[in-house]
Amino acid sequence: MALEFDIYGKHIEPKQAASEKKTVNFLEPLDTSNLATIDSINSNFLKLSGGQLTGNLNVIGSITSNGQPVGGGITGATGPTGITGATGSGSTGPTGPTGPSGGPIGPTGPTGPASTQPYFSWYINNNVGLTNTSNGPENVIVWNSFRFENSANYPLGIGNPRMISAVIGGGVASNFLTTQPGLYNVEIRYASYDMIDTTDFMRIRLWKNDIQFFTGGLFFLPENLIGTVDQGPIGTTVNGEASKQGSLTFRWNPDEYLAATVMHTGAQGFNSAGYPVYNNDFGTQPYIIIRRIGD
Repeated sequence: MALEFDIYGKHIEPKQAASEKKTVNFLEPLDTSNLATIDSINSNFLKLSGGQLTGNLNVIGSITSNGQPVGGGITGATGPTGITGATGSGSTGPTGPTGPSGGPIGPTGPTGPASTQPYFSWYINNNVGLTNTSNGPENVIVWNSFRFENSANYPLGIGNPRMISAVIGGGVASNFLTTQPGLYNVEIRYASYDMIDTTDFMRIRLWKNDIQFFTGGLFFLPENLIGTVDQGPIGTTVNGEASKQGSLTFRWNPDEYLAATVMHTGAQGFNSAGYPVYNNDFGTQPYIIIRRIGD
């Protein structure tokens, strides 16, 4: 069977193709399964002239047989790859220079002198120079034995008086003086015989004045009172254990006399009086410590 073509409604016989001296192949019966399908033909330039096919067949888009490509039109060349755009991030700036280090450390200052504040102590250590203490009035406490002091701060000799000194009369000290003004702390303990009832009362106070305090109980005015060291019921039933103890801090100036007093009620000694404890048999031995603690 000869191959025939219908192009744009024009039927072309094989003899027509032969008249144009074109070579046309004929299909054999076995070629039927290989007959390609023309999916698309670009025929912008195909023409029929005098019943014959003229012009150029530009592109056959695809020809397939049983789903497999068997030829087709000429594939155009692949265009060149476009230029890649510039990266959006800019370059990192240079690292700034390191700042200068701090100034040099100054030299260590010299160590100041050690602070050695003076202290001074007396106590009642024997039955010498003591007297009864009456119920009711302020009784100046007398101290009959020197206890200790910071000797390095108490230069001796004429013109070099002690920083803290005792005013002694009749073998006992009842007043104290200082040559160095400042902040002082005074600690006192006092104990009395002849007080055995738990309801008995005892009070210790501290005074200062520009006139000496004698044992007669003169010059105890409110303006001279530093304060109460301790007070209250004695709380004991053993003779010799009636005691009070405490301390006060205050400013002390030169030429001011310092004295401690005891006032009690309930003492049952001779003439209803008490009497100072003068040993440490019950751990209540009376003493006074004067310390300078600051300027």
